[in-house]
Order: sequence, then structure tokens, then C-alpha cells
Amino acid sequence: MSNREIKKFDAVIKAYGKKIAGNKKASEKLLKDIGVITEKGNVRKPYKELCTVSDKD
Repeated sequence: MSNREIKKFDAVIKAYGKKIAGNKKASEKLLKDIGVITEKGNVRKPYKELCTVSDKD
């Protein structure tokens, strides 16, 4: 990919993120479609420890 293509792709992704940010159903659908969560809404194993909040602090 060229730098121009990367910048265009980045802009598209950011715009889509803003579009679905306040929409729970759309956000869940995206996560299901790309395989991050299951149909039941559980986080799939490869993603479980990527973005977790620590309760220790």
C-alpha cells in the first residue's frame, strides 16, 4: 500500500468508528463480523487479554 492509500484507509476507518461509536448494536455487529466476539457476546480467546482494565489499582 502506498502512503496515500494508507491515509485514505485510515480516514475511512476513523469515520466509520465515529459513526458506530454511539450505537451499541452496530458496534456489537462489527465485533461479531470481524470475529472479536461470539454470537453470544463473549470475547474470543485471542482477544481476551488485549484490552483489560486492571482492578489492582
